[in-house]
Parts: sequence; C-alpha cells; structure tokens
Amino acid sequence: MDNLTLRCNSAQILELNILSGSFKKDKYLRQCNLVARRLVVSYHHHHIRQWMTLVSRLMKKEKETTAQESHTLFHLELLLEIVDASVTCYMDNSVPLRLGAIQAKYFMKKYCEGYTWTTVQDLETKTFWVSLNNGSASHPTDKDQHVWGTILSMGVLILKVEPKKLDILVDRLQVELTPKLGMAILKIKNFVESLRNEIGVARRNSGLPDLLPTRSVVLACANTNVFIVSSKEVGFVFRIDSWAAERLNEKFVCTIENCKASNLQPSKSYVCLPSAEIVSCCLSMEKMSYQSKLPLVTVGFNGPLSGHWTTSTHLTIIRILEDAKQFKTSWSNGSSAPPTLLSAQKKTVEISLENLKISCVLSKENILDIIAGSSKLIISKNKMRINVSAGELVFDDQRILTVRELSFARTDRDEQLNVEREGCERLQLRSNKATIVDIGTFRLYFPHGYNFADSFSEHLMGVSKWLRKVHRTNGNQPFMAESELPRDLRIKVGCFSMELADDPFEVMLRANYELLEDEYKESLKRKKALDGKIEELKKAGQCLAPAKIEELYRNLSQKTAEIYILRHRQMYGTTPPSVALFQWLVKDVEIFAMADPSMHGKERAISAIRKIDSDSPWPDDGIEFNTLWCREVRFGCSSWRYQLRDFPQPLVDIKKLVIIGRLAGAEMEAAPRAKRTYKVHIEEPWESDVVERSLCGLKYYHDFNCMFEYFSLAYGPCWEPVIAQCNLAIERVNRPSKDPSPSLPFWDKSRLLFHGRITSSIRQMTILLHTSLDPYNTTEEMEVTWVDLLMDWTNCNFLFKGDFNIFVRTASKYDDCRLLQMPNLKMTIALQWLCLGDPNDHHSVMPCAPDKVPEYSMNQDHDSYRAFRSQNVIMVVSMETKMKSRQPDLRPITLLYGSTLKWFENLKYILTGVSRPIRRGRIFNNLRKRKPNLSRHYKSIRLSLSLHRYDICYWMSYSMQRGVELRCGALTLSSEHNLLLVPCEDGLRRRPRAEWFISYMNCDLNDCEVYLQAALKDEEDPPLKIVVNKPIEKQYFLSVSRVSYGREVSVSSAVSYISGVGRNLPTHRLVVHDMKSAWTKSNREMVFALYDSLIKAKMLKENLSPDVLNVFRTESNPSPLKPRGRNMDPSHGLGSPIPATTIGASITTPSPITRLQSGHAAGMLKKLIAEADSSSVVFSEDPVADANEPALQGIAACQTDDVLHNNWLIEFVNSQVLLKGCETKGYLILSAAIAQLLNRVHEPVWKDQTLVSKTSWICNLEGLQYYATVSAGSKDDLETIMWLGVEHIGEKEVSHILDMVGSGQSVGGVVSETVGPSNDPDNTPIQLQRIVSRCKCDIFYVCYGDDNLDPAMLEDCYIPPPPLDDLSDIWTKRERAVDSLTLTHHDLNICTNSLQYAMVLDIINNLILYVEPHRKALMEKRQKIRFQLQLSNIEDQKKPIQQLQNQLSLLLSQLRRLEKESFFVNKALLENQSDEKLIKEIEALEKKESECKEIVNNVNEELAMLISCVQEAQLSANQKRVSRQSGGFVSLVRTQEICFKHAQWRLTETDGQLGIADLVLSNFLYTNNSKSDDSVEHTIELGYISVTNLLPNQVYREVLFPTDLNRKMPFDRQKALRVFSRDRAPVGGIHIKEHFEINIEPMTIALTRQFLMKMMLFCFPEKSRPADDEEVASSQKTSKSGSSSHLAGKSGSSNSKSYATPGKKGSSFYVPMESDVEKMKQRAEQNMVFTYIKIPQVPVKVSYKGLKEKNIIDIHEFSLLIPTIEYHNVTWTWLDFLISVRNTTKSELVHQVLKQKLRVRRRTTAEEEQKLQQEEDKARLLFGSQLVPGDSKSGKRGLFKSSKPK
Repeated sequence: MDNLTLRCNSAQILELNILSGSFKKDKYLRQCNLVARRLVVSYHHHHIRQWMTLVSRLMKKEKETTAQESHTLFHLELLLEIVDASVTCYMDNSVPLRLGAIQAKYFMKKYCEGYTWTTVQDLETKTFWVSLNNGSASHPTDKDQHVWGTILSMGVLILKVEPKKLDILVDRLQVELTPKLGMAILKIKNFVESLRNEIGVARRNSGLPDLLPTRSVVLACANTNVFIVSSKEVGFVFRIDSWAAERLNEKFVCTIENCKASNLQPSKSYVCLPSAEIVSCCLSMEKMSYQSKLPLVTVGFNGPLSGHWTTSTHLTIIRILEDAKQFKTSWSNGSSAPPTLLSAQKKTVEISLENLKISCVLSKENILDIIAGSSKLIISKNKMRINVSAGELVFDDQRILTVRELSFARTDRDEQLNVEREGCERLQLRSNKATIVDIGTFRLYFPHGYNFADSFSEHLMGVSKWLRKVHRTNGNQPFMAESELPRDLRIKVGCFSMELADDPFEVMLRANYELLEDEYKESLKRKKALDGKIEELKKAGQCLAPAKIEELYRNLSQKTAEIYILRHRQMYGTTPPSVALFQWLVKDVEIFAMADPSMHGKERAISAIRKIDSDSPWPDDGIEFNTLWCREVRFGCSSWRYQLRDFPQPLVDIKKLVIIGRLAGAEMEAAPRAKRTYKVHIEEPWESDVVERSLCGLKYYHDFNCMFEYFSLAYGPCWEPVIAQCNLAIERVNRPSKDPSPSLPFWDKSRLLFHGRITSSIRQMTILLHTSLDPYNTTEEMEVTWVDLLMDWTNCNFLFKGDFNIFVRTASKYDDCRLLQMPNLKMTIALQWLCLGDPNDHHSVMPCAPDKVPEYSMNQDHDSYRAFRSQNVIMVVSMETKMKSRQPDLRPITLLYGSTLKWFENLKYILTGVSRPIRRGRIFNNLRKRKPNLSRHYKSIRLSLSLHRYDICYWMSYSMQRGVELRCGALTLSSEHNLLLVPCEDGLRRRPRAEWFISYMNCDLNDCEVYLQAALKDEEDPPLKIVVNKPIEKQYFLSVSRVSYGREVSVSSAVSYISGVGRNLPTHRLVVHDMKSAWTKSNREMVFALYDSLIKAKMLKENLSPDVLNVFRTESNPSPLKPRGRNMDPSHGLGSPIPATTIGASITTPSPITRLQSGHAAGMLKKLIAEADSSSVVFSEDPVADANEPALQGIAACQTDDVLHNNWLIEFVNSQVLLKGCETKGYLILSAAIAQLLNRVHEPVWKDQTLVSKTSWICNLEGLQYYATVSAGSKDDLETIMWLGVEHIGEKEVSHILDMVGSGQSVGGVVSETVGPSNDPDNTPIQLQRIVSRCKCDIFYVCYGDDNLDPAMLEDCYIPPPPLDDLSDIWTKRERAVDSLTLTHHDLNICTNSLQYAMVLDIINNLILYVEPHRKALMEKRQKIRFQLQLSNIEDQKKPIQQLQNQLSLLLSQLRRLEKESFFVNKALLENQSDEKLIKEIEALEKKESECKEIVNNVNEELAMLISCVQEAQLSANQKRVSRQSGGFVSLVRTQEICFKHAQWRLTETDGQLGIADLVLSNFLYTNNSKSDDSVEHTIELGYISVTNLLPNQVYREVLFPTDLNRKMPFDRQKALRVFSRDRAPVGGIHIKEHFEINIEPMTIALTRQFLMKMMLFCFPEKSRPADDEEVASSQKTSKSGSSSHLAGKSGSSNSKSYATPGKKGSSFYVPMESDVEKMKQRAEQNMVFTYIKIPQVPVKVSYKGLKEKNIIDIHEFSLLIPTIEYHNVTWTWLDFLISVRNTTKSELVHQVLKQKLRVRRRTTAEEEQKLQQEEDKARLLFGSQLVPGDSKSGKRGLFKSSKPK
C-alpha cells in the first residue's frame, strides 16, 4: 500500500508512504510481517473525541474474544517494522507533544514449551525522540548535539521481554527535565483522567504489583545525558557513559560508570561529549553501584568521586528542588502521597566511598577542597554511622586539616556516657541519645605566609551564614525547656596536632649553619688525615719538599671548598624540609559533653551562667542570645605539649590531664551597630547577596575541676624571637576583630571571653626559666617546682597551695641544687583591674562595625571597649607558710652557692629584658603598634609574706668549705611597689621608660641567728684536692631577737622641702633589737674568705669587660651638669624656671665694673646701705661661751639646712658585740643602748665647676659601754658566753668613779654575781667588768658626687648658681664640697687591769688591724707593679693586659669544659656506680678542675692589680695635667677628724678593783686633710693631759700635768700638745714629709720607782720583778729592745713570707731588671724625705723618787729645757729620726740634770720652814692625809702600800 492518508474533519491524522506485509497461517503457526515507511500521525483531541466511545466498545469485545481464544493451540509470530515514523499530539491549545523514530522493529513470538505457553517480545528502535517544540516533527540531525525541547532522545533502544526476564538496552539516551515538561505531564494526566471519565474506564490502583512485576529486569544504557533545567533557565547536565540496572525478586542492583555533571544554560547549544572530554564539571563519578535487598540498601562508589560547589550551583539546586516540590504538589493536588513499601519497611542504608573530593568556591580567590579516602556510611532507624579512613580540608591548595580513621555515630544509648552521668549528681537524666566521634589522628597544619583567617573566618563563615539565610524559612526556633533535648557528645582522638610552619628562609639558614658546622668538622678530619700521611712518609724516610707540602695543603683547601659547594648545591636542589615553627600535640583525647533538662532551655541556661559568673552584673532588661548552650563536660588526655621548632625542650608539657565540670557558651544578639555586611559573590544569572554578620564573640562560662599528673612550662629570652614569630603566624590563623577599636591585649580579651572558676590539683608543676641565649639549651636553667599543688582560679583571683621549690639546672656539679624550699606554702594572687567602668561588666561591651562608627568618635579614636579596657592592674600577692603537724621540722630553706648567684642576675635579665622587634617595620609591611606588655601594665604590686620559720645557707662552693647559715623565726613582710612610665624626651621615638619604686615596705624578723660554718681540715688532705661531704664546724656569729624594717610612703622632695612636712621622716627605717655578735679569729677568717669570694667574682666580671682599659680623662674646665628639666634661679624665686642659657652665661667672664655692679656683692652693698640707719652691731671674734664643740668640717656639713629628705635610719636597740683576740684569753663586749645611723640626701652643690650630689651619714651611739672579763679563766670562753642583760645595757644614772670599785652602774662595776678572786683556780667563774661606762659617740660622714643626680630631683629642688672666680664670689659664703669623716667621743670613763689592757691590744692588733699574709703579699706585689710601670712606657701597658685577658678567657672556657665533662661523667656514673673507669675519670677531672680554678684565681688577681695600677697611673697623670692647667691651684679633697672632749682612764690591779693610775685627756682632735695634688696634712691636738698616781703612800700624786695654764684663755682652747705633718705625693715610691712640727706645752713630771714598776707590770706583765735600779734599767732596755726586735721579727717574717711568694713566672709583663725594682721597693719602704722638721723648746719640771728613803737618783722639781730641734732636707727612716732626736736631747738634758744635781742647796730660815709647814698642813686639811706625803723618816706603812718586790 502506498501513500495512505487519513483525514477527520478536514484534519489529516494519518499519512503513510509505504505499507507492505505478509501473513502465513498453518495448523500450529500464525505468522505476520508488516513494514511501514514514513508514517506521520497527528492526534487532535477535539477531532477524535467522538471516536473514543467506539474504540472503548471494540476493546471490550476484543477482550472477550481474546478470553475465548486463549485456549487455542497454535504458535504466533508477529514482526512489525516502521521506518521514519513521527507522532504529534495536540491537546487544548498547548505546546504539542512530538515523538518519533528513524527506525523501529517489533517482534513478538508466542509458543508452548511443554504445558506452558511462553511469550517473547523484542523491540528495537533507532533514534527515538520525544519533543515539546512547536516546529516540525523531524528527528535530530546531529546525534551528539542536544536540541532544546527534546525531552527524550534515544539513539538505540533494544527491549526484550521474556516471561521471567526483561532486558533493556539503550544507547545515546538524552533526557530533558524542565518545568515545561512538568506542565505537559500535568496536562496529560488531566487529559487522561478526563478521557477515562468520558469513556467510562475505571482507574486502577498504582500499587506495587503493577510497578514491580515479578520477572527480573536488566537495563543497560550507554552515553546518557540528562538535562535538568529550572524555572530560572539554569540547570545541570548529567553525562553518564554507561549505567546498568538489574532487579530480581526483592533485589535491585544499579551500576553507573563515568558520570559527570556540569552547569548549563538552555539558551546555548550543547554538544554531548564523553565524560573524559568534559573539563568543567560540578560532579564527577567514576563508578557507582547500588544494591537493594530489604532491609539492606548498599551504595558503593568505586573510584574517585569529586564535586565542584559554587553559590550559583547551590541556588540552581534549590530552584530545581523547589520546582520538583511544586510539581509534586500539583501532581498530588495537595494530598499526601501514599507511603510506598520501601518507606514503610525498616531498612539500613550503607554507602561506601573510595575517594571523595568536593571543591567549594568561597570567593573569587578562595577555594575549599574536602577530600575523603575510603569511607562508609551506615544509616538505619534512629542510628547513623560514618567511617572515614582519611580526610583532608584543603584551603587554596594548602592542606590544612588531615584526619585519619574517623568514625562518626549516632545512637540512642552509650554505656560510657551513662557511666559518666552516674558519676555526676547534678544531672537528672541517667541516659540520653548520643553522638560518638572517634578519630585516630587529627592534624592541623598552617603553611607559612598563608592567610587562613581570611579564608576561614571571613569567607567560609560568610558563606555558611549565607547558607543559613538561604535555607531558613521559619527563622530561629525558640530555645525552650520543652524543645527537644540535644544529643550527648563523646569525642575520642588518638593524636591531635596543630602546626604552624616555619619560614623557609629561616629553615635554610639553619640548614646552612648545620652544613657549615659539619663541613668544618669534616675538613678537620681531612687535614688530620693528611697530617698523618705526611708524618708516615717522613718516618719512612721519604723527605718532601716544603713547596710540595704547601701544594698538598693548598690542594686540600681547594678540594674542601669544592666539596662544600657541591653539598650546598645538593641541599638547595632538594625541597627544604617543612619544619614546624610551633606544634601543639595532644594524645589520647577524650571529650564527654552531656546535655540535661536541668540546664536546657533559655531560662535554665541563663540561671546556670549567672551562677557560674556571679560577679558580673546582669542587665535589668535581660540579654538576648543568638547562641546559647550549657553542657556537663569531661576532658581527658595522656599528654599535652607545646613545642617550638626543633628545640629539645617543650614550651608546655602536660601529662595525664583530666577536666570535669560545667561549660556554657553564649553569644549575645548583636546590636545594629555591631552588625557588619558581607557580600557573597554569586555568578549570573543570579545576583550577589549580602548577609549580616555579628561582631559579638562567643563567651565561655566554666566551672572546672582539673587534675594534672605533671605540668611543665619553659620560658627564656632565647625563645622570645620564636614566640614573636608565632604571634605573627597566629594572627594569620585567628582573624582579629573588624572593630576599628585598638585591639585588646590578651588579659582583657581573656576577661571578656572566659568567665568562671578553675580548680586544679597538680601532682608536680615545673616552671623552667632559661638562663642561656642558646635556644637548644637543656642544662642551663632555673627550675621552679610546685609539688602536690592545689590551684584555684576564680574571677581575677589565684590560689596556690603546695610545696614550693627552686632548683638550679646546670651542666656542672651544681646541677639539681635546690636554692629555695618552702613547704606547705599558700600563695594568693589577686588582680584588681582599673577600668573606666565596672571591670566585671562585660555584658555592656558591644563592638562596632567599621562603617557604623558613631559621629562623636570622628574627632577622636573610637574605642568600643573604652569602659571595659583596663588602664592598669593592681596585683596583690600573699605568701604564707604554716608548720605541718606531721612534719614539724619542715621549714623554708634557701641554699646558695657562690657560683649560683649568677642565676639571679639571669633571672633579672629575663624579667627586665626588652625583646627585639621581630618582622616589624615597612620592610615586613607591619606598621602596627607594639602590643602592650603585662610587665608595663601594672600600677602597683602589693606583696605580703608570712613565714613561720626561715633558714638561709650560703656556701662559697659545692665543696662546702666555708659558708654562712641564717636561722630565723617568724618572718613577715608587706610592701607595695608602684610602676611609673616616664616618657623619654631625647628627641628619639622611644617607648616610656619603666621605673619601679617602692611606696612602702614593712618587714619583721624574729629570733634570728647567724652561724659561720666551715669544713674541718685534715693535715693529710692534698693541697689541691677538695674533699666533699666533710664534717662541718659551726661558729656563732650573730643573733637578734627582732629586726623591723619600714619604708615610709615617699613624699615629693620639693613639697617636703617647701612645706617642711616629712623632712624628718626617713624613707627607710631599720630597727634591730637585742643584737648579739661575736667577732673572733675564726669568724674573721670565714667572713674575709666569703668577702673575697664575692670580690673575686665581681673582679672577674670586670676584668673580662672590653671597656676595662678606658682612659680616665679629666678636662681642665669641665662643663657643669645641666639638668634636663628646669633650671632654677634664686632671683626668680624658688622653683621658678629660668632660661637654659643662664648657667652658661654665668660662667662667662664679665668686666670688673660689671662684676662689682652685679652679682652677690652688689646685693650685699645694697643691704649694707639699707642698714646704715639701723643700730650698729659689733662683731667679736671671741668664742661664744656655750660653744663647747670645735668647728669640725663633718659636723658643719651635716648640720646644714639643705636636707631634701632623710633616706635611711638604722637603729640598734640594746645591741652588743663580742670581741676575742688571738693570743689572750677572755673577751670584750661592746654594748650600746641605742645606736642610730641616719642617711640624708641634700641639695646638689657645685664642685670643680660641676653640679654633684651631696649625701651625709650621721651615726649616734647612746649608752655605749665596754665590758671585759676580769680574769683569763680556764674554760673556753666561747662555750659559755656571758651576754649582758637589758638592765646592764639600758640608760641609767652613773655615779662618780670611786677608789674602790665593784658592782654597780659606774665604770669598773662587775656584772657577775662573784666579785674578786676565786678560791678555786681551776673553776674560775666568768666575771664581766665594765671597763668603759656609758658614753656617747657621734660619727659624721659627708660625700659629694658618689650618687648619680636624679633629673626629677633637680626639677624639685633649688639649684644654686655656679661659682664665679672673680671679686663677686668673695662675698659668697659657699659650702666647700669636701668629703668629710668626723668621729666625736664626748666623755670617756675607762677602767682596765693589765689583762684587759693586753686583751684590748690583742684585739686591736690581731683582730681589727690584722692583715692576712696573702693580702700583704698582694699589697707588696701591687707596689712592685707600680714601680714596674714607672720603668715602662704608657703605650706598652695595654699589651700585657690584653694577654692576661685572653689567657683568663681561655682558662674560663677550659674550666667550663671540665665542669661539663665532669657533669656528664657523673650522670653516667649514676647509672653504673661500680664502673672503676668512670671513678678514675671523675677523680682526674676533679683534680684538673681544682688546678684550673687555682690558676684562674692567680691570673685574675694579677690582672686586677695590673689594671688598677694602670688606672691609678693614668688618673695621677691626668690630675697633674689638670693641676698644671689650673695654675697650680690645690683644693681640699677629703678630710678625716677624730675628736673627744674628755677621757679618763683608770688603770687597776689584776682583780680589777684597786686603782693604779688615772689618765685624763681633754679636747683631743686628729685631722687628716687630703688635697687634689695627693698631698696629705695630719694634725694632732690635745688640750689637756694629766696622770694621777693612785698607789698608797706615794710622794707624788700628780705624775704628769701641764706646768702653767693660761687662766685667761678658755679651757676648751688650750692646747697641751700639737703635732702637724704635711706629706707630699710620693716620688718614685718614696714618701716626702714636707713639714713636720711638734709643739708641747711646759710639762711637770713626778714619778716614783714603785709607780714605774706597777706601770711596767701593767703594760708588760712578762717583763717584771727587777732586782735593783740597774736591773730595772737593763730590763727596760731589754724589754724595749726585745719588743722592738720582736715586732721587727714579726714584720720581717711576714715580709719574708710575702717576698717568698713572687708572681707567676709565666707572666709576660714583668721586666727582667728584678734587682732594680727590688732596690726601688726597699728604698721606698725604708726611707722617707723630711724637707723640714721643727720641735720648739719645751720646759719640763721633773721629780723622781726611788724605792729607798734616799736615792742618788732622786730629784725634785728639776726645771729642764728641751732645746729647739730643726732639720732640713734629710732622708731618714723613723728610727733614724728618733735616734737623732734622742741624741740631741740626751746630751742637753744630762748636762742640765748634772748641773742642778750638783748645785749646793742654800739654807732655809726658820720663817721659811714655818711657812712650808703651814702650807703642808693646809694641804692635809684640804686633800686628806692619804694624798699628802707624810714624813719620809716615818717607818709606818700605808694601808695599801705594797711590800718590796722580791
């Protein structure tokens, strides 16, 4: 059949070009074949509507016929083939539905197999398509190009239907899903439903049997493209290269391979490409398998699965889902869809992934990649579990987060959480739903220079905020108690780490250094090998030429350089290893977070927060929160560590940490000004969106209980650069706030974000303070340790309670030395933040967006935290120790060594050091202000210390040879230290200078004892070997009952000076009660040894200083010091400012007339003119009657009215000091009722045209007494010291000296109960006798220029104008700036016996004035060096000093090396204590160490002496030069004065009771004046002297007294003796006496033989009992010569010993002319030059009485005249001078004595004898018979007359 056309109502409905067919029929077969070509069908519904009824009737008849013929027994075959067919359907004027095919073939076969009929159907089509276009019904011309509007297109479709199997094969499938298709489907649905209604066909249920037949289904499809388009004309295209599906019974399997999805816009044509050729896609999947067998559904993704997410993609998905939802709603007409069988049954879904990567585009520059490895997701009813083998978060190609072995689960019940709930009584629920997260490894890595904060905090958080905005429909649900309770959370992490990558440049620097160090060591090995090879050749007899050897070494150097270059290139050729700048490592992390109804809901959560943070005020209007939650948490880990770079020591190290408590988080709802906008970039056709972001941070409220097994914190200045780089790196991780306000420091940020309480129990807490600049150091550090620490941290309050220790860690024998031990210490730290508002009101803090700054802030810096920001902080520290009941002997102990004192200096350096700027400035694009330091934020620190006991032990070295031990009772201390930031006004940009000053300080110390301790020495010990752990001998040194120190509140000096308020209040006040001290030979040796160790350490530090050779240059006209502040001028009034040129102008030299018309002289003249009319006043130079004190320089300088303030006041109440000599037994005790030492600071004065400071010291001793033992005794006096009681020290009335002394308060009184000699000589009790009664002593000391001038003091005080060297300065009474020392004794009453006298001499000579032989040798050596310097040139003196410095540095490095070696060997010996090799090595190292120390000390002393002598020589040369430039003007430099008004000394017998003689001295004055030309003037003046004989029955009572006294001259101005000496500067080491003069008033001397014998026995007890006068004379000569020879022998022996220890031979400084130097030294020691000596004549009246009644040597009132003696320009020793004076006077006096002795006495008349008898009777009536000599002829003996000595 050809060209068949079918029309209905003039509309063509069918067009067929060719139709051919065949039919075959037999008995068992019916076969039909039909072929149709170009079939076009058009369906018009309104035309074919009337045919529907007829069709419906025919279909019913067909069914009946089919039912009747279903039992036929023939086979049926049908073949239908259609070529180029198309169908168009028109319905209700809508877009027509078109479908067609190029070729379609249908085959159906029905046959019987056995007793079962089988039907097989095959359908095969080529290029089948369905379209909704309005165009012609033509098929797509291009197979690979999609035509929009074609909703379905299949290149090949093969369908095979069997009874139990359905096979479908599709190729080049294209499906287009659009809203237009949905509308068409809905219209078709409506059409079908209306059609059914019209033809009366009932609607069938769409149940499961119709949808899922029982036969198996196999579907295979290749080259599939699915186009999904939204109503926004954007969509996706899914390309699937192949996919297959199979269903058998209840099992369904689907497989998809090579699937990709990409964005598209329908307006553009699209070419379907294979997935391999698609580059830009939003989804890529290699293979997916889906398997469903109820109740298990398995989805597997084999191969990589990747996705590309953008904001436009997300909006497209949302729009598509919305369209689908709308279609679903329209399809169901508002009714809910019936539940399917799958949804009704319980099922489990398992999804597995091999490799997942999702790329999220956050902005144009930022991309987030989410990568997961092998993963598995299991979802069942109320349960979900996710397992990920490995996961990563990659930001901008930077791998930030890495997770290994991740497991995520959601369950209804968890046993571990239930156990935790059982342990918490505050929780109401015992069980809750749970979320469980288990992670094997969680690693965060932040590359160097990558701005992670911008990607995460800005863009990722902004996009997430946008996503919440997009998906939020009903807004935030209210947080009510009735809302669903959140799940519990349990997180377990095996290893958590966070790393900040180091700068690659820094890493390469470190690698370069390591390479250089290694290559240097390798080069040494090569050189050593070459040296060995050359030596072998030499030994073998092969001689190498020097040129050849030099060439070998040259080649070796060249080869070494080539190897280094090669290794360097290889190192740079490889990628530098990534080294962590900072690493945070936590192991075995467990986190439990439990929700509970008791804290669920807004009201309950707020109640919990307010309970935790009770100190913060809550607003009356309440607070709205964006985020609010509260959980009961538990955190645990086995290790927590902060690591810096590859340093061997961690920054923080925590072991076994457990935290239990409550944690709440709250974020306030932001005010409008605290919201900023963030623009989210969205691609077209979408528009970019804007979201609001809050600037309010999340605050945490905590109530934690923590338990630490070990906590360690390390810090040091060597780590500060690394920590600074860490801070810079953290700023790229944690983005700072967008608020334009200045950033908050970390302490204010902590106060803002963290609130609550933390209570910690720490088994051991260690703080390591590095004292080395090496960051890899692990040995040189100070360790602060808390043991069994209980720490409580509340709001700004810290409480520490435990055992506190401080250890020293060093690579020497001092390692593990415990410096401080404070058991049971309770320390409280309270912080008081000083803010403009309430420091706890953090709820009122509201940030501000940059574009919403208030207008009032435009003219000033805006600060949103102004009221909350702390201006300063006051820290209150309280420390207290109490005695433990179980261990009462535990007390705070401090153990110090001489070598460990440097640790305190290093600690001070740590606390006060300024860190260097790291990566700051324009070069690093970092111009922000420096962050404030907490150390400069303090306003004040208040310290309170209370210790029940305290011990301090100090040793010179580890060997414990000498030391000091201090034992104290209760110690209390309270102080306040204030910080003042002083701006620097020097023209440079500097931060203010931090100055700490003490506001007040009070300290009390009770029951303190000081012992000097030393190790007992054995004679068998080697000299250089130091034996450790030897027995310790303790010597009593000092004890006090109480010490009080107070520092008053400082008052401004200007205010105190002007108003007078506070001028008498001392800044420092120290009061010592009941001080007892013992100064003995052993104590002196120990103290001097300790002092020498400190001096040597200081000397060593100074000697190694590079500026030790700075020349002391003093200019002739130095410029005066100009104060930095204001200059003061008296003409402008006190404190008024004057121009800076005033002082400079005053120094210029004006004309004579100007000088007379201006200045102080003019003012004096005007004053005299003004007083011309007043009454005249006559000035007299006669002394005032009440002026008893001499005009002393020190007293005058201290009593001026220019005192700014009193600095120190030291008082000793009832103090006593014991002195014990070396050669005598017994002891001397000095006591004082009150001793005061006052230090004053005066106004600055001018000295040598320079403004210098003035400081004075005034010492007052009240109730000063001396006690001494009466007899030597047989016991050791120091075992039972008889200390004085308070009743004997305090002030009492003193009676006059009696002839018979005993117990009482006067001098000579005995304190002990027993007075007089004891009957038992073996057990003599100790008797203390008062040898000096209560007296007063004053000491005045004034120094100028010792202290630096404080600029603040110069601003507050009056500055006098500089002096002028002209006539106007004559009238100015200026204070002479002369350093002065004045000692005044008022009344001295002394009483001693011979033993006490010997004891005092022994104490003075051998205890006080004793000089050690070693020190004598050093002094002689110093003198020798001085002479050597005179023989050398000044330019040649620097070389030996440099040589000694280098030698000393080398020795110190060698000593440190030996100490380190000994340290490591000791550590090895601790592990193996029986190793003999190590023991021998330790002994050898200790011996070398001792020898090295000895050499270091010798070289140090030699270097110090050399430097001192060089500096002295340079200073002397400079002074001489200045003196020559100033015209030879000599000024007074310093003066020393000793004065006492009256002294009376009674010499007693051995028992201390009977008097021998009285010595009276009055108005004694000694003056020593040192001048600028090194000359010294000595002056000794004595106003009155007398000696009284107290022996009974003596002819002469007055032994010595002035003969004539000038009655008209005041007694205080009389001078009985005056000695004057002026010494010039030594020349060549020889002293020069320029002027020496002795003036003596006429004296009367009356002696008796018995008095001389008593005095000889008193002074020289060993030289007694002379037989006669000649024996006495000989004995006197012998004793004198013996004593002199004895002294000479002593000095000679000491000198010989000192000379026997010469300097080290190895020194290169000493010149070879040893004899010349020795001669110079000996001449300088033995001789001196006397330029002028004068002794004026002295009249002497002499009387002498021998033992017998008549003696030839008796003389009576012989008037003798000592002649005037003068010498000029003689070079003598003192012995030569005395011999010359003796010879001169001896000849003259012998001549006068013989002349008067041989002169005949004239006879007296009776009247003269009667007159003499009357005078004698008057004397007896006036003075008594004992004081007047009786008749010489009388044989009666006196009561106290001693018998003739035998």
